[in-house]
Amino acid sequence: ALRSLVDSFVAQISALTEARLHETRALALGVEPAEADLMKRKPANPKGKVLHGMLPFIVISGVLGSVAALAGYAEGMGLLPLHGSTNEGLEKARTMVFTIVVVYEMFLVFNARGNAKSVFELHPLSNKWLVAGVGIALALQLLVLYHPLVQPFFKTVALDLEDWGVVLGFSALAFAVPYLNRAWYRLRHGRKANF
Repeated sequence: ALRSLVDSFVAQISALTEARLHETRALALGVEPAEADLMKRKPANPKGKVLHGMLPFIVISGVLGSVAALAGYAEGMGLLPLHGSTNEGLEKARTMVFTIVVVYEMFLVFNARGNAKSVFELHPLSNKWLVAGVGIALALQLLVLYHPLVQPFFKTVALDLEDWGVVLGFSALAFAVPYLNRAWYRLRHGRKANF
């Protein structure tokens, strides 16, 4: 019973920590410099919904994130042998999923900086607060993965360089989100995406 209570407490702390880090990155997006062509675009409908036009972005990023996490789980369990790791099992799969979700979100937040441009079309360091927030999140993720006193609480194992290659590869699906969002918009509206 005590172990179950500790596990529940650790899960709550983990969720709270991730929520706080997510808020930090969201606040950093609030100080994002305006895009150069912002004043050339049509204004938004003042009576429109706040998330107007965001549903495809949300769905696409959710689906790709889920695919990345499931592939990471399969790799961690040894079901998708992308490299010759001998450290397969539930803890490895859990660690892979956890790390892929965190890194995917880190990549995705850079794509959320602008409506019409991807991370490759914007200066990556123009928002120093966002870079700092992502840096802090990465440092905490590394602490959870590699500090021997923290690992048991989160039930993680250390990842090797090949594992990180898999994590970065699956997490890089986040970079496809704005391009798929534009393609959806073009299919739906039959014209060039102009957000």
